[in-house]
Amino acid sequence: MKNKYLFFKTVTLKKDDVQQMNPPKFTCCDDMANLTYLNDASVLHNLRDRYERWLIYVCSCIVFLAY
Repeated sequence: MKNKYLFFKTVTLKKDDVQQMNPPKFTCCDDMANLTYLNDASVLHNLRDRYERWLIYVCSCIVFLAY
């Protein structure tokens, strides 16, 4: 099997092609409604961090009950 090497290169992206990220204090946040930026990348990153640490349960919504 051949060794595969990863080569990094500098790329320039348009501002519209990137998404904002959350501050480090939201790492492994258990309630994703508290994330500052709630986008696909932020949610997946949070879930991956929690999964790697075996913190697999999260709350992803707020439930309102009307009586």
